[in-house]
Amino acid sequence: MDVAGRNLSKENAPPPSNHQTAATSEMVKMTATTVQHQHPTNAVDISSEQDPLKKVAKTASYGESGLVILPDVVRRMDGLACSRHAGVMVLIDMVEAHSSTYWITDMDLFYSLSHTVVIAGGFAALYIVYQVLNTVYTIFFHPLSHVPGPWYLAASRIPYIRHSLNGTLLPWMQALHERYGEIVRYSPNEVSVISGKENPWQEIYGFRTGKQKGVGSFEKDPAWYPTPMNGVPNLLTAPGDNHGRQRRVLSHAFSDRALREQEGLLQSYVDLLISRFRDISDRIPEYAAGGDGWDSTGKIELCKWYNGFTFDVITDLSFGQPFGSLADMKQHLWVGNILEGLKAVKFAYVTHYFPFVRRLGSLIINKSQIQKRIELFKWIQVKTATRVATETQRPDFVTAVMEHQKGRFEEDDGKHAEDLRKGELVSNLGLFLVAGTETTATTLSIGSYFLLSNPAIMEKLKQEVRGRYKSNDEITVDSVTNFEYLNAFIHEVLRYYPPVPAGFMRKVPKTGADVAGVHLSGKGNVSISINQYIANRSSLNFTDPERFVPERWLASRPKRYAKDNLAVVQPFSFGPRNCLGKNLAYAELRLVFAKMLFNFDMELDERSAGWESRLQHHTLFYRPDLWVKLTAVTD
Repeated sequence: MDVAGRNLSKENAPPPSNHQTAATSEMVKMTATTVQHQHPTNAVDISSEQDPLKKVAKTASYGESGLVILPDVVRRMDGLACSRHAGVMVLIDMVEAHSSTYWITDMDLFYSLSHTVVIAGGFAALYIVYQVLNTVYTIFFHPLSHVPGPWYLAASRIPYIRHSLNGTLLPWMQALHERYGEIVRYSPNEVSVISGKENPWQEIYGFRTGKQKGVGSFEKDPAWYPTPMNGVPNLLTAPGDNHGRQRRVLSHAFSDRALREQEGLLQSYVDLLISRFRDISDRIPEYAAGGDGWDSTGKIELCKWYNGFTFDVITDLSFGQPFGSLADMKQHLWVGNILEGLKAVKFAYVTHYFPFVRRLGSLIINKSQIQKRIELFKWIQVKTATRVATETQRPDFVTAVMEHQKGRFEEDDGKHAEDLRKGELVSNLGLFLVAGTETTATTLSIGSYFLLSNPAIMEKLKQEVRGRYKSNDEITVDSVTNFEYLNAFIHEVLRYYPPVPAGFMRKVPKTGADVAGVHLSGKGNVSISINQYIANRSSLNFTDPERFVPERWLASRPKRYAKDNLAVVQPFSFGPRNCLGKNLAYAELRLVFAKMLFNFDMELDERSAGWESRLQHHTLFYRPDLWVKLTAVTD
């Protein structure tokens, strides 16, 4: 049987003619030359072989099926049907019976290739039909087909990914909401909401009580929350009961009692920050040449220093040892690596929906960043083990957790139902290292820029702070809590630039749920979030949403802002999964702003004119250098 599927036998095959025999001899010569050239290790001596058919058999690759493979170009000679296919393996079915040999013709090879093309084309056609039908279903019949939004976004998530990777997601989503309203479908299975008759935060993120009783919980969307490198879920990624157990133990590290005990450590880093700023701005000779975060004129780049401050606080509270950025007056290597690595979070989303992208490897993900993440995680593991093995009562995270851990970490894994399991302390301390640093440093940086850009606001804050204190030592965590205008200022900074602007993605439960007056089916793998940046700047929620107005947060706020929906501003999330470090973050913000206003007059350097316009959004906000001139206040 030939490759075209037809039988060739001695009975129905024509005998070879003289022309065919001559042609065969010519083919043997060509084949022998080619085999010796292309396959020298398999070359054979055929100079003494008289039978041309045996020469073909010796020089060609003869498989089990009886196919002779001639790996070269074969010419058409005297009507013998052969083909010229450069670089193509020509298959010849050789059946030897007496003196007869049968060759596949051009048409045979054509039929074989056509058969392959037809099969491949069939599969391609089926795939195209499937994609067309799936697109029609997604646009018109999907459980989200009734949610407003452009049809092409219902068909594909590529536009969303493109804007996410380009850093243009926020203005793009803002334009969608301005056109389609408070709830928008922006991908085949994803919805953004910014307002509603009821509180959408309660509907999505709140406890399942009241109207939400009987409605399933909106669990974290795994597309946005990759598992830690040790494979052990932390507070951010753990589901349901697992999250509740971890939170009950870890919450002791962030309680009001813990914060009071940690104040001494926190104050030491705030004071060190202020001390460094005084030394640099006073032009102390040893700092006159400039350094990492200041120049030779005594101007200071605030972003680096705020990063150093927040990372020193969290590493000391977590591991009993800071990065040392403030003490060394140089940003620690890991700070830059961590901040740069956060940009890769959005690629987790891409690979979740398009797994084949992982095969592209270094074309989209920097391998050095992956290696740095591995090294950082190993560092966290070592530091955690060292801290746990150290017997001390210093007021930090680990001390607070160990007081409520019945068993020993790692050794008594699972013995006590409410304890942290093996690897969970490491996973969570790694989480704190990111979640408790960059978000606070971003708010400090943006808040400082708004102070520098709004002299009237800065003057009010100066009067509030300097009018109460006579010395730096009087400024405490408790006392700064009662500053009305300072608190209003911080709330307005968090409204204007929430640290996690695009929100916290959740999956609609199987029970389905009503959000913003729209019923969302539990089918269709639907994800939803409140896009905080857009919600906080929407006229649906605020008067003059694009104006920076701390007064809207005052108890006696102006009538113009009386109807502002302040409850929509939730920078630390909401409900049972809100941020554990909320109180610590507020304490850091209040202390730093209060002590900066008490100790310095501030002026924006011309290098940072238009600083806000250069902010970049890649999951979090990435800040350009913020250069300022600080003048120490004298007694």
